[in-house]
Amino acid sequence: MGKISTDIFKKLFVHRDDVYAIQQTKGSYIPVKEPIDEDIIEAHLTGRQTIGLYQVKPEENTIKWACLDIDLTKSVWSSESFNIEDWKDKLLEQAEISKKLLSNKGIPSYIEFSGNKGYHVWVFFENPVPSSIIKSGFESIFSNMRPTANGIEWEIFPKQTQVNKGSFGNLVKGPNGYHHKSKVFSEFIDNLSVSTIDYADTMSFSNESAPYTEPLKKCEALQNMWDTCLEQEESPNFFNEIVGYMFTNMGKEAERYATQNFFSRMKNYDSELTKKNIGVMKTKMREEGEGYLPITCEKLQDGKYGSICSQKCSAIGRAKSPIAFYHWSTQEKEVDINALDKSDFLFQRGNSYYERLPGKEDTKIKKLSSFTMDITKDTTISTGMPEYDKRLFEGVIKKKKDDIDFEISSDDFSNDEKLKAFIYKALGPNKLLIDNIQSIKTAIQKYADAEPVFILKQFGFNDLKGSDKYPYKYMSPSVIVDKDGIRSNDDTLVSLEGEEFAECLDLQKIDDETFIALKKHIQEDLIKVVNEEVTYGALSFTFLPILFPFLEGDRTKFTYFVRGESGTGKSYTMQAFQNFYGEFDSVPTWSSTANSLGRIGYFMKDSLFMIDDFKKRMFNKPGAFDGALTLMQNYADNTARSRMNANMELAKTFVVKGWLASTGEDTPSGEASNLARLIPVTCNTKYKDMVRGKRIQEMKKFYPGFTARYMHHLFNVAPVLLNKVMQDNMDHFYKKVGGQSNDIRIARNVSLLATSFKFISDFLWSKKKAIEAQETFMRILDVQIMDVASEAAEELASDRFLKGLQELMSSNKVRMLPNYMEDVEENNHTPIIGYWGSHKETKEPVGYLVVNLAFKEIQSFLRASNESLTHTKKAIIHELYENGMIYNKTVQSRKMRGRSVRVIIVKPGYL
Repeated sequence: MGKISTDIFKKLFVHRDDVYAIQQTKGSYIPVKEPIDEDIIEAHLTGRQTIGLYQVKPEENTIKWACLDIDLTKSVWSSESFNIEDWKDKLLEQAEISKKLLSNKGIPSYIEFSGNKGYHVWVFFENPVPSSIIKSGFESIFSNMRPTANGIEWEIFPKQTQVNKGSFGNLVKGPNGYHHKSKVFSEFIDNLSVSTIDYADTMSFSNESAPYTEPLKKCEALQNMWDTCLEQEESPNFFNEIVGYMFTNMGKEAERYATQNFFSRMKNYDSELTKKNIGVMKTKMREEGEGYLPITCEKLQDGKYGSICSQKCSAIGRAKSPIAFYHWSTQEKEVDINALDKSDFLFQRGNSYYERLPGKEDTKIKKLSSFTMDITKDTTISTGMPEYDKRLFEGVIKKKKDDIDFEISSDDFSNDEKLKAFIYKALGPNKLLIDNIQSIKTAIQKYADAEPVFILKQFGFNDLKGSDKYPYKYMSPSVIVDKDGIRSNDDTLVSLEGEEFAECLDLQKIDDETFIALKKHIQEDLIKVVNEEVTYGALSFTFLPILFPFLEGDRTKFTYFVRGESGTGKSYTMQAFQNFYGEFDSVPTWSSTANSLGRIGYFMKDSLFMIDDFKKRMFNKPGAFDGALTLMQNYADNTARSRMNANMELAKTFVVKGWLASTGEDTPSGEASNLARLIPVTCNTKYKDMVRGKRIQEMKKFYPGFTARYMHHLFNVAPVLLNKVMQDNMDHFYKKVGGQSNDIRIARNVSLLATSFKFISDFLWSKKKAIEAQETFMRILDVQIMDVASEAAEELASDRFLKGLQELMSSNKVRMLPNYMEDVEENNHTPIIGYWGSHKETKEPVGYLVVNLAFKEIQSFLRASNESLTHTKKAIIHELYENGMIYNKTVQSRKMRGRSVRVIIVKPGYL
């Protein structure tokens, strides 16, 4: 009970995160068009400010929570005698009734005191869901709820089914916030915990607006008995029969609804017995012949059925059974009372669909199509990103003697116009009849006998869910690896077919003899094919994706960058290491766009992601070099780069899930933060060892088997041991670079390499050889970490800025005035960037740089070499100040040649 954490607030309540509202002292709200971050949430939860949450995400029209806002009418709370204490019990009772109504539909909910004069009843969804479905379901569930006292009312959120771009929609006060009007914090009555939260199923809401719920809504006798049984959790046999026949007559979905929302709620529920009894009812229906009458109004008035209906109501009219309400809701106004559901009006004869028209004396049968569409396979493809998931229907379209194989997405099948266009494209216009596409679609579904197929388009570790702290299996198309061993993948169809390069990912089983030969080959050939600085690091980095999920703390990554002249063997070596995750004949290169590389990298999840041939001269298209740097930064920081598509809409982007290794003649440079996100090593082997190269070509097809064996081994190593080694390495390396630019990030990256090498070397070598290899690699890393820190320091934006200016001044491409008043070289048209003077307090000779002029010239200078300062002026000025290069942290106003300018004052020796 009580307060919730920032993490819970963000996970459950923040869906539309681009705008929020601030509550004023009188309770009104003012919208703020800024992202909701953790500072804003913290301020809300501590009472420093109270925010309102906008619910519906524009254009997507999805929500992650729904809310019933129970309140008092204005006539009550505006009364002079109003006292909230007189109403609290009734308001809480109303909230508990609401919770019970939701529970009866299988929907979990959580009650919160609003902090003013009512209660909020919250419902949460694990993933975004359509607002329209939830709004319709809420309206249906609470349509007949009665207030516990006059003066109590409620509002349903969402109020909108869609919100256009730029619009807000309605808001709800954020939970656990301070109400500025009542001066009271809101507070949950029910416990909220991310690990125990019960999410609602969208189906529970969509069911509420389904046609098969109409008999309950319109027949008061049925609804009253239904509610009584749910409340008592007991149902007499006669009402079980009524419910069984009623819902079984309305189709499979209705049958499932009755089972989930009624039968399973009874104390004596037995799933197998219920299934058997429904089967008996279906058999009886078939024996009675098509058109078996459901429970009639006359039977509902019979004592055998509890006389639950006192008399036939006017709402039912001339019909004989409450099931008529179902048929009327599906627009079958002249329904045949004997029909069971809409599909019973439709049938297939030959290669055509027909519709029976009940009540029509002259025309009994209507032809709907000149073809049939047999769906034989229903394939769901899961990518790990819901927006990229697919569902495909496959089968055969038949027209006369033609049988045409087809494949159509579920989205296109559900869209009437797209389905028609698809059929026209497949069959052509000649003698093609499409009379009523909606009825045809229903007929197709009626006769579909599709084999369900689930394809996981995701290589690597299983996603963490619930209380999982570490993954417990690694999935590939051929095998699954877990703590118990390596087994053939008979569980899940893992396929990356069609995804460039990623479709080569796979692991395999190998026998003991091959494994022993592989270990010897890796020790004597692969590790020695080029210099140890490269191969030791490559071995460590290649198996870091397997180790990393078991390490705690920071989740950022880094690039392993192998540089060297052409012909040194760097590309050959790194491509060989790529084969530890599958059979790769080639790898992507930096000539591809950053967007395409991002997509490839997403599907290389939990594996090595090698990109070849980084060199600045190949980035000849505008923005290509910056795009490559941004890809590396976003990969390292676990973010995706947003971009616009041709319609000026925000396009979907991919986060690189693989571990990026690169080769190149040039090292990515330009900013210290770029270098801090990679570990560069130099390949300097001139001699080509053709014998070792040939053995690598022969053996690399078995590399994925070695990876599977190492993975099984690692599943059985205690994570506490892995983390202990990582912490020891962090302590060691941080001492070497502490206090330098990006010290923590650089020390952590090198520590990851050292930790991974420790465990892969223990697995690969004997104990003595492993220790020797580890000592060698630690000596290599001790040198490398100092090199990385040194290179990163040289790439500080502040250093690049001042060194660039020094170069421009020494080559007479820019100049400084001798003082702020005069110019001794008036005929000199070289751009002026400031003036020389003395510091007001220290009297030292200093340079007064005019900020805008200096930045303009340095950016032009860098662009000429395909580089730029990606930091803002404000950020670079801050860095100059922090590094003791200028006197003030902000720009100063000064006069130069009679004009007011904004300057930074550079200390002696830096210009």
